[in-house]
Amino acid sequence: MTQNTASIPKETLSNSQLDSSEPQHNEIVNDTAPNKPSNSMTIRAPRSPWWEFFLHFSTFGVYTCFWLVARVKEVKQLSNQPLKPWLWFFVPNFIFIQPFALHKLKGILLQIEKEHNIHYPENYSTLWMLAVTILSASFWVHTNYDLPSWLTLVGWVVWSALFCVLGQRLNGIKKKLTNVDFKGKPSGYAFWEWLIVIPFFPIVLCSLLYISIAPYTVEEISSLPDQTVYTDPDNQFQLTIHGEGWREVEIGTFSDGSAELELAGTGQESSFIVFKTDNQTTLNGVIKYRLNEIQAEWPNSQCREERNLIESKLNVIAYVICEEKDTHDYYLNTVTVFENGDDRYELFGSLSARKHSYPEKANNFKKIAKEFQPL
Repeated sequence: MTQNTASIPKETLSNSQLDSSEPQHNEIVNDTAPNKPSNSMTIRAPRSPWWEFFLHFSTFGVYTCFWLVARVKEVKQLSNQPLKPWLWFFVPNFIFIQPFALHKLKGILLQIEKEHNIHYPENYSTLWMLAVTILSASFWVHTNYDLPSWLTLVGWVVWSALFCVLGQRLNGIKKKLTNVDFKGKPSGYAFWEWLIVIPFFPIVLCSLLYISIAPYTVEEISSLPDQTVYTDPDNQFQLTIHGEGWREVEIGTFSDGSAELELAGTGQESSFIVFKTDNQTTLNGVIKYRLNEIQAEWPNSQCREERNLIESKLNVIAYVICEEKDTHDYYLNTVTVFENGDDRYELFGSLSARKHSYPEKANNFKKIAKEFQPL
C-alpha cells in the first residue's frame, strides 16, 4: 500500500522576485512515498479455526500459550491498550489469574468490535470466559484426584474448541480492518506446523482414546462388592474385599496367564494377582524376586516387611508394602506370601492414584493385602 504525503507548499515570494525580468517557475514538489498510511500494521491473516484446533489438541495446550501471546499482541495493536503480551503465556496454566486476565480481554474485544460495528453478545463472552476457567479448574482437579479417564479426552477437545471460538472472533475483527498487511497463509500450515500436527495428532488422539476405553474392555467374570469374602474354589485361600469397584477378571488380563486369580479395581490403576508356586521356591525367594521387580519399575520405592505366625497352621505369612510418592501420582505395591502344604501362595497388588485420592484407596488396598490368608 502507498502513502500520499502532503506536497511542499509554495514559498511566499517577495514583490521584487515577482517583478524580476527572469521568469520564475514555481514547482510543486510531490514527495512520493509508499501508499501506506502512518497507522498501518502487520498482523496474522485470518485462518479457519479448524486449522488451529489440531495444533491446540496435538500439543496438549502448549501451542495455546504461544498462540495467546501472538493474539494479545494483535489486540494491543488494535486497541492501543498497555498490554504485555508475554505475560499472557502463563494465563492458560494459572487458573487464579484467568478470571482477571480474561475479563480484561473481554472488555477490550467488546470495545474494538463496537468501533467496527460488530455486534458480539456480551453474554457469549462471559460464557466463554467461564468455560475456560472451569475447564482449567477441572484439569487442576484431575492432577490431584482420580477422575474417569474419558474426561481427559473430552477436556482437551473442549479446550481446543474454546480457543478456536476466540480465534474465529478475532477473525471477524480482522476482516473489518483496512490499511493493514496480513502475513501468513489464510489456510493450511507453515512447514513447522505440519511437523507438529502430522506426528503428534494421531499419537495424542490414539493415546487418549486408549486410556478412555481400556477400562471398559476388561472381560469381567463377576463383580465383588465391598466386604465380599472371596474363597478359592479349591479351598486354598481367601481374601476380603474393601472398597467399591472390584471385580474378578479373566486370567491373563494382568499376568502372563500363570495366575490363579486376577482382580481389577476401578479403571486399570489397581489390581491383585494370586500366584501359586511349588516347594522348589522358598518364601524368601518369592519375596526377593518380587522386590527386585518392584525396584526395577519404581526405583524410589520405600519398602517395609513384617512377618506373622498363623497359629492355626503354624505357618509364617509375610507381608511387604512398597510406596513411592511422585509430585501428583502415588504408587503402592504389596506382596503377601504364605505356605500352605507344599505350595506357596502369593498375592501381588499394584495401585496408582492421584495425590488426594491415594489415602482412602491405599487404606482399603492394604486391608485386602493383609487379609489374604490360607484356608
